[in-house]
Amino acid sequence: MNNTQYFTSQGAGADATIFHVSTTGAVSTWSNGSNSPNDLWDINNVPTMSPDGWFTFSNHSVNPGNQREIIQCRDLNGDGDGQDAGEIRVVVGLGAPVGQQAGFAYDASGRFYHSTGADIYRHTDLNGDLDYWDFAQSDFDAGERERIVQGLSGNVLAMNVSPAGDLYAVVNESAGDSVIYRVAAKPRISIERSEGMVTLSWSAAAPGFNLQQADSLGPGTILWSDVTDSPLEANGQKSVSRSAISGTGYFRLRKGVE
Repeated sequence: MNNTQYFTSQGAGADATIFHVSTTGAVSTWSNGSNSPNDLWDINNVPTMSPDGWFTFSNHSVNPGNQREIIQCRDLNGDGDGQDAGEIRVVVGLGAPVGQQAGFAYDASGRFYHSTGADIYRHTDLNGDLDYWDFAQSDFDAGERERIVQGLSGNVLAMNVSPAGDLYAVVNESAGDSVIYRVAAKPRISIERSEGMVTLSWSAAAPGFNLQQADSLGPGTILWSDVTDSPLEANGQKSVSRSAISGTGYFRLRKGVE
């Protein structure tokens, strides 16, 4: 590990502080939120570090509006703190449905996970704008938020993603006991093009997934439909091949009945 991976935070009111703890145990103030649009108020969640070094946490902003947002900070200029211009960015804006004791995590592909009460969501920055939020609409960017777990019997306190992509969540159940749940990784789609054909393939080791497609990812409701071609299975992979056509298409795997 390097020094950028040791952080903690505390605070109540507009005085939350992020501390940096070096590998030798030296403690320094890393950010007090002076460069944040809404200061730093209560930080009551379990923060995490993105694969590219952004310290990620929720900020419960009492003013304005007693709302929560998700922000990131990083030392971009190498001066030992995250308090300079551009070193804090908002990835999910005020009003986001984020629990007070939310768990956060990233997987190896940089996808972001967070909990809201008994549900867990995964976010993917599809449009490349370095956030998951449409600030003009005060809502999540189209197609970038996916609920992967719903209705756990308690609140998620902490999460982590294994190198294999499995999600582990610590849940404080209503009886007062804590339970660790494992959510197996969804298979990823690989796309290859050859001689006028496009082949989409995924692991056959994760059964029960249907291939779906959409013509666009918004704005508005995304219309996903099942791909009716029956997948072929060989060498541990399922695959569907179709003629390459002009235009754009989007594909996903959704748990269902095959």
